[in-house]
Amino acid sequence: MFFSSIRGLCSKIQKDSLFYQKHAANREYFYFIDLNGRLFLEETQPRNITTCLKDTRFLNFFWKKIKKNDTGRFSEYPFISPCGTEMNYITCADTPIVFHSLENNNLSWGGDMKVQFQPDQLCINSLERLYHPTGITELGNGLIRSHVAIQLSEMFRVANSTKEEIWLEWEGKNFLIKKI
Repeated sequence: MFFSSIRGLCSKIQKDSLFYQKHAANREYFYFIDLNGRLFLEETQPRNITTCLKDTRFLNFFWKKIKKNDTGRFSEYPFISPCGTEMNYITCADTPIVFHSLENNNLSWGGDMKVQFQPDQLCINSLERLYHPTGITELGNGLIRSHVAIQLSEMFRVANSTKEEIWLEWEGKNFLIKKI
């Protein structure tokens, strides 16, 4: 699947401050998305809740424009979010979309963007990270933030001690969580 192939590309990249200054003059900016779905200018240190970008309108605009980096520049940044003459290059801890909450059968991501929760589409990788389709074909699946995954895990049913099959019991139905 696409998202598993990009996972290795999405890693922490830290450059010298002169690199960021030089490219800012050309309206090129570099961002990092963490495992909680928080967006940071890449050079921001430390990275925590107080230093991430929080404006909902900006976040929605930024995430609506995310696509694969096909510019031929900065291949270590697998995603971009173009904005007029400005180019925003993105790397991430796992996937560019991280679902940060589940309410009323909707998974939320970005600022306040939503996709309908489809329990039959859940999948899990060898690191036991949980994923769900983003609804954006080019981006594939998004990571389900650990806090949400823990809430969902309370409804998991394991077929045997080897964890060969994990089922989610959701609204009276059982859904097999696919392994990837």
